[in-house]
Amino acid sequence: MNRILLTSLLLLGVLAACNRQESEITPTRGAVTAYVAESHAALMQREVDEFHRLYEAAHVTLLTSTTREAIVHLLNDSVRIIITDRPLNAEEQGIVKQHDIRLTGTKIAEDALALVVHQQNPLQEMARATFTDIVRRQITNWNQVTGGKWSGPIEFVFTGRNSGAYELLTQKFLKIKEEVIPSVVVNTQKEVLDYVASHPRAFGVVSAACFYSVTRPQGVPDSTTVLRTLAFERQDTTVTSRFVKLHPANVHRGFYPLHYGVYIYTTSSPARDAGPEVGFATFVASYPGQKIIQDAGLVPATMPIRLVQINED
Repeated sequence: MNRILLTSLLLLGVLAACNRQESEITPTRGAVTAYVAESHAALMQREVDEFHRLYEAAHVTLLTSTTREAIVHLLNDSVRIIITDRPLNAEEQGIVKQHDIRLTGTKIAEDALALVVHQQNPLQEMARATFTDIVRRQITNWNQVTGGKWSGPIEFVFTGRNSGAYELLTQKFLKIKEEVIPSVVVNTQKEVLDYVASHPRAFGVVSAACFYSVTRPQGVPDSTTVLRTLAFERQDTTVTSRFVKLHPANVHRGFYPLHYGVYIYTTSSPARDAGPEVGFATFVASYPGQKIIQDAGLVPATMPIRLVQINED
């Protein structure tokens, strides 16, 4: 009888150890929910798919939202990981300090705002002053744009105040204090592109990440697209080339003025083990994750970049 009891206890111990091992949360095991700014949802889905392929015991559920909503979820401890198209602002950093939130932020890419028009629009470049006046609705017709050689009302289409693009445009780049009221307000940057594609006189602003995901899916340019970007006025007026095209090399060198960082934030606590949020954040910042970012047309933030100059005869 004692021998049977001892054997049963040993068996229960082995099963309990196995159950603990199976339920253990590690950076490559377990499930986690992540919020991502909608502008970078397509890019992050590629990262998630590859992370799942490499680590079958981990599962990341990706939810899209505005940048502001994603940050609110993180600060409210609703999620442990978010991906945003801007760093935390002063108000949000104040909340982190006030509540002693253990936050880790990593820059994972350098992106840029793309000025998007329909291919029927003859304009090829835009000055900073013109851009500012269009955003502030002080220029409302294409015949007011120098070198435009076109006419008709400018339908400025943009995302709302809670989007990262709105805050980047108004606070970081154009320093506009008053509220910006576009001609057309949409919920997502994909909707910005859809609107410009169907309205030849429209003008939109989106991330390069979103623009590339629509116009060059899987890294291959879509020959049927009716969308294109405008070159933008460079801040350094001492150089020969006044206008700079949107291109990864120009973003990397800082020549294209409307560039900005993309960040991944995670929270931690002494009361819980590091889970897949840490594993996924580490993966995105590693070489395989950075290669996905590079293939998407953005500039990797943690991987060395080598530019090759090709001379044409």
